[in-house]
Amino acid sequence: MQMLARTTGHVAILRVMPKDYHIEERVRGFLTHCQRCPHITSEVYDIDGDKKRGSNGRVFDRIFRQHPDLRGIFVTNANTHPAAAYVQSRSAAGRVCIIGYDLIDENVRFLREGVIDFLISQQPERQGYEGIYALYRYVVLKEPVPKKVMMQIDIVTSENVDFFRS
Repeated sequence: MQMLARTTGHVAILRVMPKDYHIEERVRGFLTHCQRCPHITSEVYDIDGDKKRGSNGRVFDRIFRQHPDLRGIFVTNANTHPAAAYVQSRSAAGRVCIIGYDLIDENVRFLREGVIDFLISQQPERQGYEGIYALYRYVVLKEPVPKKVMMQIDIVTSENVDFFRS
């Protein structure tokens, strides 16, 4: 976000509700980094991840009304596509950087169109494998398993999305 929002401006952090621990950690980490960027102000906005497409329009309207200097939107889960659709409808793609999570079809479409700038892939297949393997090691092999398993994340762009989708 810092690379794309080079000028002074505002970044909206969309915390997708309902709340859970990993979403709160994403918000905390992003806010911590924003505090180190004196040219960027940020604010957290709650949106409902359970509502149908378009029902968070009032939140998006408020963000754009309050912050004409909006430079970026960070979405804390896979519900990046509603924000992208709104930004596209406002003809703000290219001016407002969007970063979100997960390679679901709607997000990939906006990534390819240049509305979403980056998607963070969490390698769900690998996460599933590691969980099952840890269970196997614990139950069958009677081995201790680590409390934490560190996983890499992938930063996906329009240029490399086909590599991750194959």
